[in-house]
Amino acid sequence: MTQTEDLCGPFAFTTACTTFTARYTQDFENAGALPVCWSQGGDEDWRFDNTGAGNHIGADGAIKGSITSGGYFAWVDDSTPDAVNAELLSALVDVSGLTIPALSFYEISDNKGFVSATLEVSDWYVATCNTVGTYNTNTPGWEQKVIDLSGLTFTGPAQARFLIADALATTIDPPAGGTIWCWDRDDMPASGSGDLQGMTITSSDASGCITFVFTSDGSVQREGWEAIVSCDMLNVNQFDATTAFTYYPNPVKNELTLNAKNAIKNVVVLSMLGQEVLVIATNAVNSTINMNKLSQGAYFVKVTIGNVTETIRVIKR
Repeated sequence: MTQTEDLCGPFAFTTACTTFTARYTQDFENAGALPVCWSQGGDEDWRFDNTGAGNHIGADGAIKGSITSGGYFAWVDDSTPDAVNAELLSALVDVSGLTIPALSFYEISDNKGFVSATLEVSDWYVATCNTVGTYNTNTPGWEQKVIDLSGLTFTGPAQARFLIADALATTIDPPAGGTIWCWDRDDMPASGSGDLQGMTITSSDASGCITFVFTSDGSVQREGWEAIVSCDMLNVNQFDATTAFTYYPNPVKNELTLNAKNAIKNVVVLSMLGQEVLVIATNAVNSTINMNKLSQGAYFVKVTIGNVTETIRVIKR
């Protein structure tokens, strides 16, 4: 028996998202709404605007450079509270027809002289996530980023994931409690619970990184400050012939080469803030680390051979 039923509308419904076929492009010209078949999650939503005025985008709302669409863009304000996993996920895209798959987008970041938020770009396919780019430096305006994905093996449709993921470093708090150090003992009342004058502070990070952030209310001009930074030399007895290795070139432009007598277990590249930007499981005597996509600057490279880890410092040109 067949039964039919008449329904009166109108009805609002959403059809299932289809898989798009590369070449796929997406602007954000959707009147400030999330694009169709895109999604977001985490602890802070991305927003969509066509102006930076009042939102601290660019240099105090002044946006330099241009993007392809020239209109709306997606953004996250990473002011306090800091975003830990503000995620923007693209639609599914079939890239099987591409000879050299790539991901291209524009980025702008200006944190007014402070360290920028970290934008992590990943590629998702069949529940597998591959980080393909990490960006945490200020830009002079809009900058186009092109990421070559030809080194990945796609077994299904892919998605691009844009993630503001600030892994906040461990802080060293004053002995008397609280989180604010008072660097000037003449402050009345003291603005912090710890006096930095005469203090020795030792980094608690494995890389040896330590960051000082100085803030001022701008009310009174005082004498300047002086910090003496010293580093203990590595104990040469820690690294015998079985764990010795060489590396070159330094400075490095594209690839850093490591040569050891025994297998290098893994290599971790960290920014000067202690953030991991590359993690490579090598398990080989000779290894080449591709640093081409990293921003210019200094990095720590932690090399593990056997049960011994040595940290070196390299400059990326």
